Parts: sequence; structure tokens; C-alpha cells
Amino acid sequence: MTLLDRQKEVTKCLVAGFPSLGLKGVPLKSACAAVGNFTQENLVKAVTEGVKDHGSDGLAQWRLTRLDGPHGLKGWSEAQGLDWATLSAQAAFFLWELHRDYPALERDLRAATKSIETLTANICKFYERPNMAVAALDKRISHAKSVYAIMSKEQTAKMTTQAGAGAAVVIGTATMANAANGGSIGMTLVGVALAGAAAIIGPLFAHFTKPKDATPTAPAPVAAKIDHIDAVEARPSDDPTMALNAAIARRKSAEAMLAAAVAVEAEERNKIVARLDALRTAISAAGIVAPAEDHSEGQPS
Repeated sequence: MTLLDRQKEVTKCLVAGFPSLGLKGVPLKSACAAVGNFTQENLVKAVTEGVKDHGSDGLAQWRLTRLDGPHGLKGWSEAQGLDWATLSAQAAFFLWELHRDYPALERDLRAATKSIETLTANICKFYERPNMAVAALDKRISHAKSVYAIMSKEQTAKMTTQAGAGAAVVIGTATMANAANGGSIGMTLVGVALAGAAAIIGPLFAHFTKPKDATPTAPAPVAAKIDHIDAVEARPSDDPTMALNAAIARRKSAEAMLAAAVAVEAEERNKIVARLDALRTAISAAGIVAPAEDHSEGQPS
């Protein structure tokens, strides 16, 4: 699975919730805020690859009792008959732990009235609880907004399709019923026209329901009373995709600078050649003959 595939899967799990476990989902914006944090923590991977920092593991890099304790990720998952090393089990554990230990944060996420920047920052500060000096909050917010933009577009497209199809079925059914019952040709044609117009309903619906970009605001923490839980130390990590893009951008910039320097050099060379040609022409026109070269051995004349 690609990073985007994992981001989408976890987002959908958080939105849908887990009714069989009594866990309600959260709004899309809040789900994406959580996924933005999971992306920075472990690239949305259920199992940490390579050396594990402080023994941390999973989407949120849980550690100590939050990972191995009876009410930690592994113990809770086993009690529910779930495989802890899966994205869905960890999404469920996040919702369960959020409800049990972070009631104020949970209320904020369920209300989803604050900006995605603020929600992402609150999850980082109160749920993840890393060393904020190396938490890379700006990257977490960037990941969250990116996933939200993609998922919102897909959600709008799905609603548009359903709305257009539903309208066409209702109008089309009424039209056929009118014709079958001996209705007038005029009314039948009106029904056909309306059925065609139903195709326009979808795009209009999408236009007026398209989510507006949230205006970035400074992260404002929620007033939450947090129980004593072992803090999670974030390990500084850079998104390899972002690092690669930055390297490509630097290379393109260097290539552009080199091309500009070559162009300037060629222009100066052309100017020098033009001056030499002009000088030769002037000398030839004046009848000046260049003196013969002296190839003597330096004997006095």
C-alpha cells in the first residue's frame, strides 16, 4: 500500500467508527487531523520498521503501558479479538483511548468546529504529547490538510453522483408513468426535459457543497484534564517524499542558474567576435598592412 492508500484507509475507519465495539466515528476534518499526526509519527504504518525509538510502535508510536499494558494497544486489541498490528485495530484503539482518557479533546474532535490546524495541534499536544521542539507541527498540519483536501473531493464527488442519479430516477420514473397512463405528449416531453436537467443537479450540488479552504489560525489548545499516562517522546523524522521533492527543486534551481551563466558567456563571446570583425574591417578599409613577423635570432641590425 502507498502512503496515500494508508491515509485513506485510516481516515475512513475513523469516520465510520466501529459500531460493533461501541465506538462512534468522528467528522472528516477531525479524522484527517489525526491522520496528519499519524503521518508524521510513523508514515501511517501499523508496525514501525527498523530501530524502534524508545520501543514505540504503531500509528501513534505508542510506548510502555500504552503499548504493552493490559489497557494498551496490544492488550486491548487481544481482548477485542483484533490483530493489533493492523491499521483498523489501531484506528479503533485511538477512538477508544480518546473516549476513555481525553474527554475534552474528544468533544472538540466530535464538534469539529475549530480549524483543521487547531485540531491537528491539539491531537499532537494532548494525545501524542511529544517534545514540541522536535514535533514538526507544521508538517503534521500540512499532512492533515492534504488528506482533507483529497477526501473532501472524493466525498463531494460521491454525493454528487448519488444526488444526480437519485433525481434522474425519480423524474424518469414519473415521466414513464405519465406516458404509460395515457398522459399528454406535452407532459411526457416536460418529464424528459426534467430528466435531462437532473444531470445538471449534480454539478450544481457539488458547487454549493464544496468545502471552503479553512483559514489558517494559530493552534489553540483545548482545556483538557489529562490523566497520568506515560508521555510519548517523538523521534524527529522527515517525510522522505518531501525531502525528495526539496532535493529535486534544488537541482532544478542549480540547472537554471547554470543555463543562465552559459547564456551570458555565449552572449559575451558573440560581442567579442563582433568587435574583432569590426576591427578587421576597419583595418582593411584603411589599407593598413600588419608588419611581418621577425624570425631572426636576435642579432643586432
